[in-house]
Amino acid sequence: MPTLPRGIRKRGNKFFVDVTVDGKRKTATKDTLTQAFAAYEMLRSDLVMGKTTPSARSNAATWTLGQSLTKTLSMHKPEGWRGCAYEKQATLNVQDAVYFMGKDRLVDTIDRSTLGFMYESGQGVPQDYAEAVRWYRLASEQGHAAAQYNLGNMYGNGQGVLQDYAEAVRLYQLAAEQGTANAQHNLGRMYYNEDGVLQSHVLAHMWLNIASANGSEMAPANRDVAAEQMTSDQIAEAQALARVCMSSGYQDCE
Repeated sequence: MPTLPRGIRKRGNKFFVDVTVDGKRKTATKDTLTQAFAAYEMLRSDLVMGKTTPSARSNAATWTLGQSLTKTLSMHKPEGWRGCAYEKQATLNVQDAVYFMGKDRLVDTIDRSTLGFMYESGQGVPQDYAEAVRWYRLASEQGHAAAQYNLGNMYGNGQGVLQDYAEAVRLYQLAAEQGTANAQHNLGRMYYNEDGVLQSHVLAHMWLNIASANGSEMAPANRDVAAEQMTSDQIAEAQALARVCMSSGYQDCE
């Protein structure tokens, strides 16, 4: 256990936080050390500034989630991990993250997206597609591109939600407009396969070409497959659209 700051004491299974500034005192009781550290930062800010400032919340959130999620993702997941020390520690880490995110809406959307990934992949927690969708949605609604892409995959595959290609297309579009190569690739595939959108080999080629330029490993081969179904004029049109799209920062793409 790390050295506790002066204002945190452990008694039994609880952590007691006691902060005094200029004769003013605030206390709290928390279940874990991570929560206690976060509470210490926020209570101290409350006493110094007269309120819990967004900066203090962000500092507490960064510490809490950095400790909880990063630590869990870096842990070795052994065979037969159920019931062993790994499961207990990983579960505790995720509980810390969920606790803080439930208390503060200012938590970085990156951490919400990361927690969604953990539930989707079963990393540190039992695999739960519905819970993954919940966290991806929270991050997606705040504009996080990776969460939009991952949530699009969940809708496209029918994992944790009813399969909905149109919703997958909408989410891929949002992430593609932020420059996410994998979302651009998937959007191109949706146009090619007529999944959730009217088929367009021109738009399929455009998005696959853009995804190729942005480093998608699968896009070049799929772009060439689309090109086989197109005339030279259509290919030229798709290439011109791709140039306009990229030069506009992916805002003028159709």
